[in-house]
Amino acid sequence: MKNQTNPTTLKPDFKHRLSILGDEALPHYLADAVNSAADQASSLITMIQGQFLGPEYSDGKLSDEIIHNCLDSVYHLVLDMKAIVNAYNNAVREDSK
Repeated sequence: MKNQTNPTTLKPDFKHRLSILGDEALPHYLADAVNSAADQASSLITMIQGQFLGPEYSDGKLSDEIIHNCLDSVYHLVLDMKAIVNAYNNAVREDSK
């Protein structure tokens, strides 16, 4: 049992988020993974933009909570993209040694 001075460390497996990536650091895997995350972020931003363009662009107003959660999702998708690119960069550097 762990205590406050020695807490349990979480090590979640996020492979389901990166299923488009193989285990190899190949340029097309990087492009596919970043493009997928960028498409998701772009879709969320497009949905939110409609809230500010008037009723002809949106069926109804989203709650502030939904807008906040969408923006939070976009933020985390951007962090995912950075992590994917950094992991690719690190793998390629290790292979070139």
